Amino acid sequence: MGTFLDEAKQAGCDAYGTEYAQQALEIIRAKGITAIQAPLSLDTFEPGFFDVITAFEVFEHVPDPRAESAMLAGVLRPGGLLYCTTPNFDSASRRLLGGRWSVVEYPEHLCYFTASALRRWLSSSGFEAVSVTSTGFSLTRLRVAVA
Repeated sequence: MGTFLDEAKQAGCDAYGTEYAQQALEIIRAKGITAIQAPLSLDTFEPGFFDVITAFEVFEHVPDPRAESAMLAGVLRPGGLLYCTTPNFDSASRRLLGGRWSVVEYPEHLCYFTASALRRWLSSSGFEAVSVTSTGFSLTRLRVAVA
């Protein structure tokens, strides 16, 4: 809903958002942030337009994450930073919960990544992994799955 974008804007950054959901677009735009209807294409922004791109919980939702990452690589300046998060298919919670892991949720989630798969996939799109980290264990997800 634009919380991170609003913080970036307040810190003096030029913030742009993309969103599929119309309601979320309206909320982001109401904060005075430029928000564009997703999906994007290579001609949405000029090559090298962004210094930093964030993709919080995005890649598991798109039908072709390789095309999405290639598009992002095209609009990121050389030496720019992509910060992304996605559920870790090799997480302890997934191994413990198996089919009850709430992240396995078709058609909402279309793709799943391990840390090594994420590193290889982003590398094939022209990114260099600076850091790939797996964090957190959701006790709430565990309680819901076993209830």
